[in-house]
Amino acid sequence: MGRRICASSRPRSSESRLATVGVIIHARHYRESLAQSLGSLPEWIVVDLGDGAVDTLERLLRLRPQVALLDLQALALVALVREVHQAAPGIALVALNQEIDAAPALSLFEAGLTGFVPTTAGMEDVQVAIRDALRGERHCPPSIAAALVRRVRGQGVARVPGEEPTSLTAREEQVVAFLEQGYANKEIATLLGVSVSTVKTHVHHVLGKTSASPRHVPRDDSAERPHALS
Repeated sequence: MGRRICASSRPRSSESRLATVGVIIHARHYRESLAQSLGSLPEWIVVDLGDGAVDTLERLLRLRPQVALLDLQALALVALVREVHQAAPGIALVALNQEIDAAPALSLFEAGLTGFVPTTAGMEDVQVAIRDALRGERHCPPSIAAALVRRVRGQGVARVPGEEPTSLTAREEQVVAFLEQGYANKEIATLLGVSVSTVKTHVHHVLGKTSASPRHVPRDDSAERPHALS
């Protein structure tokens, strides 16, 4: 089993009610530092599951955490996401320290990724991604969400085999247009004169309508610029 890291002040009786977060990162110093930082919070129990070596998948499937944070080399990351999603689809998989590049990001989401945290994000953003995952929400930068929408719309994929793709409302089309220009949720909310939560709802609906498989759809709940994060 992986090494368990949690705050020493946390009452033992409350630990069974807490969510478990697994950490799989190839660089040991980074993995241990992140696990220690997250483990100091009272919201979850953090377990160091290793560097992505052969026994990592076995450890992960044995523990079955609610969320797994991943930072591995590109090919290894896609392979692990695919294997875990097939074997245990209930585990939310969040990729950390990722470049905002549509092609590899889309490959990860299509493999079963839940959340995407870019290299520009801070510790608070990692925490937000975990909380989103625990609520069953997807998390990624606006441009990645827009790229996914463009891909499935371009392929003409219906949500259900034999069913026509659902058309977007006028407001949803506006939101997609702003996403494609790289605007964050807060900026879109200001431009449209609505709340941030309303923008998030529109994005969630857009991705749901255009996705062939809901489990592969990221929810746009982060920004590419730190000051614009929700």
